[in-house]
Amino acid sequence: MSGNAWSDLLLALVTLPLAWRLRAGRPGVAGAFILIGLAAVFGVLRYSGIDMALGPHRFFSLVAACSGLPMLAVSRCWPNGEVASRGAAAGRFGVLAAGIGVLLVGIVGFTLWSDVVAAASALLIVWAAVPACRALPLLAGWLLVVSFMASATGIAFAPFTAVQELHILMAISLALIGWEELRGATGGRAVKQVV
Repeated sequence: MSGNAWSDLLLALVTLPLAWRLRAGRPGVAGAFILIGLAAVFGVLRYSGIDMALGPHRFFSLVAACSGLPMLAVSRCWPNGEVASRGAAAGRFGVLAAGIGVLLVGIVGFTLWSDVVAAASALLIVWAAVPACRALPLLAGWLLVVSFMASATGIAFAPFTAVQELHILMAISLALIGWEELRGATGGRAVKQVV
């Protein structure tokens, strides 16, 4: 198994168990982790030499960037909102955001869309953590920002490749976010519930 496969395996081992544990109380976060985890699972297969996994890996990576990360950002910014707290709303958000991503990237050819959405989502996660002034949510958000910057620029620190760096930094960031979510301390911006 290559280094890229190992780093994707790490990402899958972080996100999928957290998705399972968060599914009832935080469906928006769980849905985001599932989409990222699926991309990572297909990445393990792709980077392990299974050529048939290339298409599914690209598709789920696109969906994770265009739908999973925005769903996570929305769930962190508005922890009491519909997307964060209701499975049906999270599902609708996920399908709509994924559809827009597939349309813009796959059909129109606007390939930067997934990078822009992923980076904007990471910045939104940082923004959501600022009012709480807690170190872990801020660190998690900034790790996501750094991971996308490193991936976009191709900067990698030995012995890692840019892909491995992206996976490892995302895994650490998402583990921190998942840990905060499991503790029930979302660190996000609160919204007033309309009854």
